[in-house]
Amino acid sequence: GGGININSFTGGYIFQCDQSSVRETMERCLFGSPAECWEMMKKLKWDSTAVFLFDSTERVLHGVFSPLEVGYNLEPHAFNGTIPSQVRVTVYYAAPQLEMHEFMPKLESPTQRGFHAGFVASPQLSRREVVGLFDAMQQKLLLG
Repeated sequence: GGGININSFTGGYIFQCDQSSVRETMERCLFGSPAECWEMMKKLKWDSTAVFLFDSTERVLHGVFSPLEVGYNLEPHAFNGTIPSQVRVTVYYAAPQLEMHEFMPKLESPTQRGFHAGFVASPQLSRREVVGLFDAMQQKLLLG
């Protein structure tokens, strides 16, 4: 596991995008949430929060990212100005994307999280969930 220390993460956060925003999200390395998520989101820490991205169109989970800078309207014109709670991310671990049947079992009370309906109802992840997702990604990488 050269240089990857998942144990440094104390928790995680799942951002969401869809077909219309996935390209902008990836190109800008900027993830966003609606204004009402700001209080929860501003607690993201670069050294202890693992960040993931759920594509609600493709129904896949991308990861693992690290937050570099959290801000309100870091890029005011991003996402047509509708998503002010923003975080600039960097790739922490380039892992294969996980399908729903691969990542759902790693989450506590996954059915209440809204993934099947195409949204993330509770974006915060526990340390155990982060480790579970990471294991699933490593497993997929090893199995090819």
